[in-house]
Amino acid sequence: MTAPSAEESVSEQIEALDREIAAFDQMISEHRTSIATLMEREDPQQGIVFPGEIFSLRQDVLRIRTEIQFRRNRINRLRLGYDS
Repeated sequence: MTAPSAEESVSEQIEALDREIAAFDQMISEHRTSIATLMEREDPQQGIVFPGEIFSLRQDVLRIRTEIQFRRNRINRLRLGYDS
């Protein structure tokens, strides 16, 4: 059995990063759905509000976007040959 070439290794890394990005995109979609649901359920006159939960979900969306950007940057470095 031979060792994989550097090019195969890079392509495998890029595929793994793409899968992670897809999973993060799914998480963002789920968070947005949760935010919308919480906002629909709110009724300030009756004291039903979810500011902490909504804020936390929005912060997590921002964190996930940052994670996605890190992975896109890594993919770009791999494609350019800077990060192997």
